[in-house]
Amino acid sequence: MEGETTSSNSHSTSLGVELALRRVAVLGATGMMGQTFVRLLEHHPWFQVTAVSASDRSVGRPYSEAVPSSNGTGVSSIVGNLPVVVPTPQAVNDPDIVFSALPADIAGPIEEKFAREGFPVFSNASSHRMDPDVPLLNPEVNSSHGGLLDQQRKRKKWDGCIVTNPNCTTATLLHLCKLYQEQDTPE
Repeated sequence: MEGETTSSNSHSTSLGVELALRRVAVLGATGMMGQTFVRLLEHHPWFQVTAVSASDRSVGRPYSEAVPSSNGTGVSSIVGNLPVVVPTPQAVNDPDIVFSALPADIAGPIEEKFAREGFPVFSNASSHRMDPDVPLLNPEVNSSHGGLLDQQRKRKKWDGCIVTNPNCTTATLLHLCKLYQEQDTPE
């Protein structure tokens, strides 16, 4: 079956090719956006959620107990049994990718620490949206902005990176603007 998980770190495609899953950590995993990240990532054929982090009041608890019961239903036992850890590079068990749903008021320095340690950080927070070398990425509209990552790594002297997304209203409007631009472009 397409995307069938064959082990804890790979999945099989419809052609029978084994593909390694990318290990991911979700920062701010117990908040509304963090729970959304977990829900979307835990069954994704390319990713394996291996760490969830949150504030001190949730640290040490299994993820399924740390999320509000109304939103925690449907969490797989694998992710549900993960212990909630502090949002530090040392605590998240060496992921390939970090998704951040941290509140903007604390996200900036924490995300920078992960990037300095060599992790790619995809952030939903506004903390870095106006940084000149941080892509504000909406892939369907401006995927070429990913080219800023080379500049970011060079300027910051780190191997990781930070990528942000536009806020929800802007993201929707960007699609409309792109459509308008494409219609207005002479052939």
